[in-house]
Amino acid sequence: MAQRIIIVGTSGSGKSTLGEEIGKKLGIPNIELDTLFWQPNWVRSPPEIFIKTVDKLTNQESWVIDGNYSLVRHITFTKGDTLIWLDYPFLLVFYRAFKRSVSRIFKKEKLWGTNYETLTRFFSKNSILVWVLQTHWRRKRTYTRIIQEGEYSHLHVIRLKSPKETREFLKNLKTDKIL
Repeated sequence: MAQRIIIVGTSGSGKSTLGEEIGKKLGIPNIELDTLFWQPNWVRSPPEIFIKTVDKLTNQESWVIDGNYSLVRHITFTKGDTLIWLDYPFLLVFYRAFKRSVSRIFKKEKLWGTNYETLTRFFSKNSILVWVLQTHWRRKRTYTRIIQEGEYSHLHVIRLKSPKETREFLKNLKTDKIL
């Protein structure tokens, strides 16, 4: 049975981790949009290349994809069958983003190829913490509106409001399908 799952939520909510876990459990490809978008030295992929790549990858029979890129929402939301929204409280995702960034800085952990979080970036307008501040409530409004307006009414929506709910969801996930 084909499964096409989209995972959205604020940065720091655990989209990529959940995508990996679902992909492994269901045996389907996991597509991380950040990996497709960010080129070396934090250069953004050209929009036409990003869109073309996402369109091609989502032509597979099954996949789990994570990310909030509105640039490709018309592709992912149209082709998807399930939307998982990690709708966690602001303080939790802010704390997670902070903790993850500090850890990555000191461990010199690579992100999406050859990119690194640095102290300079951490204290700049490009900081993930600034990004969480700028996008958390906007994403909440956007996904609430999308669900309420029914533009993508074919999507089965799973809204998880805490890590505990997410753990329970994963624990109860069948190995052959999400629904």
